[in-house]
Amino acid sequence: MTSTSRIPQHLAPYINNVPNDSLILLTNTLSNSTNWLVVRYLCGALSNDASNLGRSLSQVESGNPTAADAQDRQDVGVILVSWMRDFDFWKAETRRTGGLDLASLSQKKKFIYIDGLSSSMPTVSTSPATQIRDTHVLKQPFPSVRTTLPARGPPPPVQTPVQAASATQSTLPATKLAINLPSTDLKNVRAAIESAIASLNTSSTLLILDAPDMILALRSSTSCASSSSLSSALQSMILSLRLNSRVHATVLNLSSDVVPLPSARPEQHIPSQLETDSQAFLVGMAHSADLVISARGLDTGAAGDVGGVLRVTKGGAYEDENEGFKEWKEQELLYLVKTDGSAKVWERSAGVG
Repeated sequence: MTSTSRIPQHLAPYINNVPNDSLILLTNTLSNSTNWLVVRYLCGALSNDASNLGRSLSQVESGNPTAADAQDRQDVGVILVSWMRDFDFWKAETRRTGGLDLASLSQKKKFIYIDGLSSSMPTVSTSPATQIRDTHVLKQPFPSVRTTLPARGPPPPVQTPVQAASATQSTLPATKLAINLPSTDLKNVRAAIESAIASLNTSSTLLILDAPDMILALRSSTSCASSSSLSSALQSMILSLRLNSRVHATVLNLSSDVVPLPSARPEQHIPSQLETDSQAFLVGMAHSADLVISARGLDTGAAGDVGGVLRVTKGGAYEDENEGFKEWKEQELLYLVKTDGSAKVWERSAGVG
């Protein structure tokens, strides 16, 4: 089964047809993740049989790609920046779902993963007192007594310096599969992403940002006067990345239940600055997006044969005159993600089939 065949038919217009300069916003909740949608965008852009980026669905289904389409198939790369999940997670999910080898694609410079999670973790420093205790434990007053005799046998072969060097080199990775962000400072984040885009061996790039709103919670800005201006600066950084000439489109994966709705808040609840900034960032990205795909649970509660609801709506930047948007339509779908990574998506009035 090919990677693109794992994309549900009802989602094909939104994944196989990604217009140029478009911004697609995925929103999730704690109980309804959109990671499986991010994996589908990865498979749609990186699979060998997918020359779909920027093409209409009718062109994809015709089965007659032009020479330009064949060139596009080889010229699509992906930059994935995640502040929530590590490289091993995405590598396992894409292999399980679409049979993609992200490690091999990384070596070919068609895919680059940027780790924003490690830069957000505080470094653990060893105190002098701990070092003294460790040194005291290591320096035992009496040597340990051997309780068993070594097995008889010929002496081990003497390892030459050349053999030692080759053995050491064989244990080292050929290429680094992940780039760690030096910090959560927006200038450093932007520079690292732009450097990764320039290093791809492709002329067109799909930029995927997973949970960039974590920056609002992880740090206070060193270049902004307040956290609210940090939210604005984060939106400006994403806009500047979209304006890069090599970025074809951008996919944004955000949480929508970090801030409760006003109707769900207690009467005496006073929203914190972080809640206000997170809400402003989410609303701002929705206004800048061309398409919004939101995942949520069923209103009637959990069900064994339904995972949740997908609501597809036009974003604030949607333009009816854009030819690439004509195959996008607003609708509400039901979905079910199975344990093997496959997903079923159907219209709300229809059955699973």
